[in-house]
Amino acid sequence: ESEVMSPLKKGRLVKKSTNENDDDDDDDIFDDDLGEKEKEEKQSGTGNRFVADEAEEADDEDENAKTQETFSTQENEQDKKDDELIASMENPDSMQLEDVQYDITQDDDHYDENAESPPYRSINLPEPQPAFAPSSTPLVSEQGEENTRRILCWNHIGTATTRYDSLLQMNIVGISFVDSAIRPPVEIKDNMHFILGSLGEDGGIFATDVAEDDDDDIDEDVKNAVDSLGMSDRTKDALKKSQRRRRKKDGDEDDAKGSTIFFYRFKTFGPLKDKDWQMALPAGERALGCACGSGWVGVVTSRRFLRIISSGGNQERILWLEGNPVTIVGRGRLLAVIYHRSNPSLDGTQKLGYTVYDGVSGTTVASGPLSALAPGSQLLWAGFSDDNALNVMDSDGMLSMLICQQQQQSPHNERDVNDRSFEWSPVLDTVGLRKSSEDRFWPVTVTDGKLVCVPLKGGNEHPNAAYRPVTSTHGLRMPLARSAAGKTYVVFCSLLQCLLIFQFTHLICPINIVFCLFSSIVTVISWRIFQ
Repeated sequence: ESEVMSPLKKGRLVKKSTNENDDDDDDDIFDDDLGEKEKEEKQSGTGNRFVADEAEEADDEDENAKTQETFSTQENEQDKKDDELIASMENPDSMQLEDVQYDITQDDDHYDENAESPPYRSINLPEPQPAFAPSSTPLVSEQGEENTRRILCWNHIGTATTRYDSLLQMNIVGISFVDSAIRPPVEIKDNMHFILGSLGEDGGIFATDVAEDDDDDIDEDVKNAVDSLGMSDRTKDALKKSQRRRRKKDGDEDDAKGSTIFFYRFKTFGPLKDKDWQMALPAGERALGCACGSGWVGVVTSRRFLRIISSGGNQERILWLEGNPVTIVGRGRLLAVIYHRSNPSLDGTQKLGYTVYDGVSGTTVASGPLSALAPGSQLLWAGFSDDNALNVMDSDGMLSMLICQQQQQSPHNERDVNDRSFEWSPVLDTVGLRKSSEDRFWPVTVTDGKLVCVPLKGGNEHPNAAYRPVTSTHGLRMPLARSAAGKTYVVFCSLLQCLLIFQFTHLICPINIVFCLFSSIVTVISWRIFQ
């Protein structure tokens, strides 16, 4: 108890001892409290000094008694508080935190008893971007209804659309080619309800959603007959089991309930019955994207698999992806997969990565982060240009190109001579091409140094698939700073030709070097003309 004795209590003990022992000092103190007339009488000796001294002593005793009574009351209150403090220190569980907090806030001038404590604020983290197919319209409209006519794919080969035919009671997939004078349009009956599609040099690849265990297991004729007879649910279930058992016995059905992959070949030298092929993914595996090129077919699935299949239907490779797939594109022998590297940042910027493969051999050509996204944006489109350069566009309208650069030779390591590095470079800012803030550009492909796109007005994000939209072309133009010399276009041509030279010589094949040299000569001549 002595350890926790307050300084005020010690001070009181000292004051008490002083009042008991120092009487002489009290006389001097109380002399100061006397009036001027009494002081003069005391100094001159007039009046009854003995009576005055006794009266003064009586007054002092009364005041001392009152003071001691006040001090004793305060000491008792302080002792109780000290005892409570000692008890709370010995038993911390018995402390009332609410009282302590209230006592602390009593001295605050801004404290309000009726004020409610502020609620906890939760941070809504941005969600990762879902998988999508480039240059395609969504499955569901803005009103929440399923689109009966969609664009599955639109690229350098042509356009693949799907529509519902009320007469045939099924979907029809129509393929129209860019070179329509050479290859006429093609229509395919879709009795599997394709939701994904892509066109390549050898054919078209299409994929369905995960198959559900419902009335689709029964033939259409049998289903109509069962509904007309008014059978019970138990009888219908028994009929379904009988149908499945018969199909398994005949080899027409297996246990796979994943997405179905269908490949439509444009040309073949073999029998027409073997021209097309299809395969079903394992149970529960959903196809999230598909693409095809020269001699290969690629499919990314919900299990983070990249399945590479040959154009003849042979399964070549199954590769793991570093993250959930976002999209897959291809052209010629090159195949590119874009995936999530990590969760998006707080401002909504998607953290994506890319990997470029050789679709025939399955080797990795390039890999790294997709840094060509503006802050707070997400990936809008991806595709290869005619010079086999990977291009992407973000939701802010910036078109970027993956360029190949040769690293400098290291004096200590000769193996660095053939090493290549890939970087992203902006090649076109479509924001400056807009006539209003609601205008958008829906990319289709990049060819001959131009972006082929569909201009959208009125805030629309996708073209109307009911009719063929009108396309427009915009030449690539890097967002260079304006110089006083006024030769921005010439500088852009020079930079672009340098990029193409590295692209052809270090990525594709040495045969294209002649074309690159010819293009560089044309650039030099044009530069001389501008001078």
